[in-house]
This record gives sequence, C-alpha cells and structure tokens, in this order.
Amino acid sequence: MEETRKGIIINNRFTLEEYKGSGTFGEVWRASDSQNKTDVAIKIYISLNRQGCDEFLEEYKIASGLIHKNLLVTEQYDVWQSRPYLTMKYCAKGSVANLVGKLKPSMENERLIWAFIRDVSSGLAYLHNLEPDPIVHQDIKPDNVLIDSDGTFMITDFGISKKVRNTLRSQSKRAVEAGATAYMGPERFSKQPTPILASDIWSLGASIYELAEGELPFSGMGGIMLKNGAEMPDLEGGWSEDLNDIMHRCLEKEPWKRVKAHEIEQIAAKKVTYYDDQLKRHPVDSIYDPRATQRQGSSTSSVNGTVKKEVSKPESKPKRKSINTLWYSIVTIAACLIIYFGFFHESAELKEAKSHNETYTNLVSQCSKYTKQGDGNNTQALLNAKQSYSEIVGLEKEYASIQPEFYNKAAQLKEPLDSKLSEVANAWAEAARMQIENLGDYQKAIEFYQLALSLWNDESITQEFENVKKNTAYMYITDCKFANTTKDSKIIDDYGATLYSKKLLYLCPKLYYKGLLQESEYKDLYIKIINPDGSVKKGATSPAGYSYKESIWVSPGSNNIGLGGWGNDTPNYEKGTYTVEIWYNKKAIYTTTVQVI
Repeated sequence: MEETRKGIIINNRFTLEEYKGSGTFGEVWRASDSQNKTDVAIKIYISLNRQGCDEFLEEYKIASGLIHKNLLVTEQYDVWQSRPYLTMKYCAKGSVANLVGKLKPSMENERLIWAFIRDVSSGLAYLHNLEPDPIVHQDIKPDNVLIDSDGTFMITDFGISKKVRNTLRSQSKRAVEAGATAYMGPERFSKQPTPILASDIWSLGASIYELAEGELPFSGMGGIMLKNGAEMPDLEGGWSEDLNDIMHRCLEKEPWKRVKAHEIEQIAAKKVTYYDDQLKRHPVDSIYDPRATQRQGSSTSSVNGTVKKEVSKPESKPKRKSINTLWYSIVTIAACLIIYFGFFHESAELKEAKSHNETYTNLVSQCSKYTKQGDGNNTQALLNAKQSYSEIVGLEKEYASIQPEFYNKAAQLKEPLDSKLSEVANAWAEAARMQIENLGDYQKAIEFYQLALSLWNDESITQEFENVKKNTAYMYITDCKFANTTKDSKIIDDYGATLYSKKLLYLCPKLYYKGLLQESEYKDLYIKIINPDGSVKKGATSPAGYSYKESIWVSPGSNNIGLGGWGNDTPNYEKGTYTVEIWYNKKAIYTTTVQVI
C-alpha cells in the first residue's frame, strides 16, 4: 500500500498538495483536481476490507444527496488502495478550531459566535428533520466546522452511521480519541451508548464554551462529569447573558430538556441581526474607551474665559559652599567609586546567577502559558508546565540566595498549577472508573489511570490503579496480531498477515503489552474465540465458557507473547469477523477482532 505524501496522485485525478490534519479514522489534504482544475479537500480514511469499503460507500450514497448551505457536501466518494476517500469544497480559512483561544469579549466576537451558533444549528436542524431517517452527526466540534470564503460556517464529517463508525473503529484497532469525549453528552457514557439528536446539541454547547473561553468545559472530560455531579460552567464576564443562557440550554444533563436545533437557529439569527445593527450604529473605532487618559494641558490655562500664563519665579543667587558641603561631596564621590568598582568586579557567584536570568524568565513564561492552556483535553500542556516548574525550582535552589529579588517566582506559579493538575488528574481517574463500571474496558482504564498519575501523584488514585493492575494480570495490552500456524506452531501466514478461510488452520494471537510489575510473575489467561454468529469455539478440553487456557510469564516493560492457537489440521474457519477476548480472574481484560476472508 502506498503511503500518503505530497505529490501522490489518487485514482489518476487528485494530486495531494498540502497535509491539513488527521482524526481518529483518517487524514485530510488539500489536493488539486486535474479534471476540474480546482483545489479540493480530500479526506482519506483508514484501510478497510472489502465489506467495510462496501458499507462505507453505501452510506455515502445517502449523504451525498444532502444539500444545505451549512453542510460541506461530498462532491465525490470512492476507494483508493482499500482506503475510502471523500472530496469536498476546499475552505482556505480552515476550521473553527483555528479561532479557539483567540476570541476576547467584544461586540464583533460576540456576533461571530452567534453566527457560528446560527449556521451550525441550521445545518443540524436540516439533518435532524430528514425523513424517514434523521441523521445524528455524532461528532460536532470546532474541528468539524469549516469557514467558507464569505464567512459561512459549514459542517463537515456528517452522514457516517454508527455501523460504519464501528467498522472503522474495529478495523483501525483504535479507540475514540480522547479529545472526542470532551464533546460527548452524559448519555454517551452509558453501557449501551446510543447517539440521539440531543447529543449533537450537547456537543454544540461544549463548542460554544470552547470558542468563548479558549478551553473545554468540564476539564475536557465531557458529560461524564455532569453525570457525576459537576456544576454547569458559566462564561466569564464580558460575554452576554444570552450567550451564557443558550450554552446552558445546550448542555442540559437530561437530553429531553435541551433546546432543539431549529429553536437555536431562530434565537441565533435574531442575535446576529441585532449585532449587525449595533456594529453599523457604533463602529468599533468610535466606541468610547473609558480607560483612555485625558490629554495633558499646555503651559497656559483658562480661568473665567481669560488666559492665565504661568509666571516663572526669578532664580535665586547661588550661595557659597560651606566646608561641610565639601566633605559631603568627598563622601559621595567615594561611595560612587565603591559602587562603580563593585559593579565591575561583582562576585563570580552573582555573575553565574545572572547568566541564567534569561533561561529562568523563559521558563516562568512557559510554565504560566502551559498552565493556562492545559486541561483534560490538552494534558501535554500540563506535563510541559510541570517540567518547566521543576526546572524553575532547580534554578531557585541554586541561585535564590544570591539573587533573591529575581529568583522568586516558583511560589506564585505553584498554586494555579497544582490546582489544575489535581483537577484534571481526578477527572481522568473518574473517567477510568467509568470505563470499568460502564464499559468493562480495563485497558482504557489503565491508560487513563497512568495519565492521571503522570499529572498528580495522588495516594487514593495510586491505590485504585494498583487494584486495577492486579485484576488485569499486570498487563497493559497495546495490540494483538494474529498468525496462521500448524498444530506444532509452524507459521504459515505471519502475524499481521491477511488470513484466508480456505487455508487457516490454527488461529494464533500474539499480545503486545507493557508489564506493570517489578518482577516476572506466572499468570493463567483464558481465551475466548467467538464466531461471527456469536457462539464460542469450544472443544472437549476447553475450560467452561472459554476456548482454551494459556499459562504465561508476565514480565516488566514492553514485551510480546504468543498465546498458542485454536483450530484444526484442516481449514475450519469460515469467512467473517471473529471476536477474541482475553480473560483473567473472571474478567475480560482485552477484546479485539480479526477478519477472515
């Protein structure tokens, strides 16, 4: 399969010109269309098998027929080297994500956010009112709203059904991006999460908050926090009460309480008209600024209509210097000489301290910036802030006693950083608990606990994580690949190769994992191989409820290990998708799928 890169030509028509970004299931490029002689946006999805490609194209037959001024409709869809792709109008202004963090409260920016709300809700109202089958977008966020050349906001990435999303997710072996959870309402975190029309409204509310505040609500953890008792966030001062109100109505915990898309559109359209009128009446440049200082007066002033000139006093004649004055002068000169020589002959320690002043200043600036940027969706910024703070503390230990008036910023940086680290760490720990309680996903819970503890070393979170590690055989499983082997483990088709039903004898999984323990330990794993029809493959020697048992050594660090295999000396696997579950201590600790064609 050819790797996507600049200059590659897709199906003899679209030449990739500029990489624009990537998401959970694909990447976006600006491409030149040799047929129409224009630039287009092309989204190239992950590689799918034949069935997956067929399902994808079938879905887009429906989506391609949708026409609305606020939908960036698909112009062409096809498959290139087993990778479905879509082409759309190219929007040079990019996505709304480019505006995040750049909008401060003002009449112009308030009008812009209301225009965003109006356009997105208009597109959603169209999708939600389609008959006989309304479309739930499922992924409304600033990244998926583009800005046309005339400033119109246009929704992209609509029309992908839950079925196709599941196909993409299973065949990519990737979970939903952490960032996606930030826009998911409380109902999306249940054991059987089903996106509904109101889910799109919650996502819009989260996007409104992000645009206005420059950060995500609920520390980027989404509706799971609201579900667990978090308070509804407010927009900071400067934004209107109406904007705060519409955001609240979108973020309602209960789906049935949320405002409908067409209602939002009507409200937002009126607000845009209002701000257009206000901006015409009061152009930004003419708005009175109460912070402006008065111009200083001249050397003349007016009193009762007449001009009064300042009268200068005559200079007094100099007096003779006394002998005391002479002594004062000598002392002053001596002091200046001492200061002069002290300045040019300062201690080596002070010179060393001053040589690090610029580094220290930069670290303080970085720590403050990263602390402000960091949240549950941008944990890397918080990790960067921690690193900067650690270096600041190190410099202060070294030089604060020499230059105390300069090396003294750590204390004021610590409180806001610790507060945010603790808040976000606890949010990720809560997300880890919900992964176990609601979804039974221990591997994702391990990932979340590790992230929480990398931010904040909390004793209770550490103990929770220890219990989870025990329940998962101390294995953080990152991948599983399959091979076709003989009974005596001779490889026919290597791990990761395409598996064919006509030649598959023994299906052998290999786990890639990180051992979360100090010394190797012996563990018993139980494996379920589940047929496409849902039945479990079993034999005469199979443990109750499982296909087979495998005893392994779990070792510290990054490792991989084969788990034997299941099959027969003659081909016995039918075509289809098989689910493979790894169990330990009566818990499913890892689940994946494998395609046999």
